[in-house]
Amino acid sequence: MASAERALASIKRLVENGEFYEASQMAGLKSTRLKSIEAKETLILGTARALLDKLQFAMVFGVLDGWVQQLKKASADGQTIDKKKRVGEVVPLLKDIPEHTESKVFLDVVNGLNEWCKSETNPEGDQELIFLRAKLNVALRKPEAAAPGFVTLGRYNDLWMACKASASGDEDDITATRAILICLAMHDLVGAKAIQQLTSNISKTPILNFADQCIETVPKDAKDMFKVLQTMYKPSIARSARLPPLVNAVESSWFKDPNSAAMPNMLSALFGGQ
Repeated sequence: MASAERALASIKRLVENGEFYEASQMAGLKSTRLKSIEAKETLILGTARALLDKLQFAMVFGVLDGWVQQLKKASADGQTIDKKKRVGEVVPLLKDIPEHTESKVFLDVVNGLNEWCKSETNPEGDQELIFLRAKLNVALRKPEAAAPGFVTLGRYNDLWMACKASASGDEDDITATRAILICLAMHDLVGAKAIQQLTSNISKTPILNFADQCIETVPKDAKDMFKVLQTMYKPSIARSARLPPLVNAVESSWFKDPNSAAMPNMLSALFGGQ
């Protein structure tokens, strides 16, 4: 660890002198020469923190992306790594970065780290990373991409707020229906009912009646009735171009073989960019 501390002190001097690029490059080079994961982590996260203090966000993301690549390589090489602990060390730093700062690059780092920490016993990844990923997608105005995280964590109010923030002119009844259909597309009836309750103060309209009927119909395996609803409420569904893909996804989620190729392909397209 002493070598890591000495290297970090040198890097911090570069940062203080405004040599941000040189500092980030040195961190990557020096970290590959250290033996233990803990020493590498001390150097990388210390450098990222120093750069963050100077608001050098692009450099921070570059350093962190390099760290994710090192973790992936170490795992591929057979090293035993406490993934939960490693993620726990970097999450506080990630939380200190403004969500609207280069959100796409930030999202790539979070996605890479979360993919690395997944396992057979933890197929979804780290909950704090999942939540952060969802919030970054909200910052990118992509609530459908944020939905899997909010639904996985049961944060339905956050999903509703995300849909409202990205309504882009849609009226409240359309936005409420959209949030309900997102949950149903993910086969989450509990979430759909939670959104229904959260939006109960919105005056009932035909499209909200459609959403209510969907909640009642999908658990009954009533595909024919769902088709009837689609026909009955077709003009209302057509009020927003965002609704038809969601209606199709709900149908795929509840009334088609979930093991078929069509199901994951449709949901991947709908919730892409997680």
